[in-house]
Amino acid sequence: MKNILNKINYSMLSVILFLLISIITLFIPPIIGMADNGDYYRIISQNDLYHLPKENEDIFFGYFNKSYGIYKYNNELETTLISTQSTFIKLAIFIDKLITKDDVFDIRFLSIIYIIIQAVALYFISRVLLEDINNKNIKLY
Repeated sequence: MKNILNKINYSMLSVILFLLISIITLFIPPIIGMADNGDYYRIISQNDLYHLPKENEDIFFGYFNKSYGIYKYNNELETTLISTQSTFIKLAIFIDKLITKDDVFDIRFLSIIYIIIQAVALYFISRVLLEDINNKNIKLY
């Protein structure tokens, strides 16, 4: 049993579990999400996205909004909010346009980018935290 525990790569195990939970939560129906409280609107509006009108649903306090419209023409909103999110949103819009070839943005493309970044970060953080545990002076049983 001790040999088996020593052979496990805990960093990779944590990444695999994170990816499994994320994929089940975000891509397998029923999709679980969080409503937009209005803060996200400031970011998406300057990145040429807008809420698609929905009948009988509140766009800000609905349970999950996965589809957003992409402006075809000039965006007249002149808000300047400097954020690192803009880089990831523009990348997600580019990937969405390559794959779907329509004017509807699926926010799950943005979640794929965030999942990849978080998985890499989780791997390196867990490697750093587990490095001292693998020291010969510390026993794990």
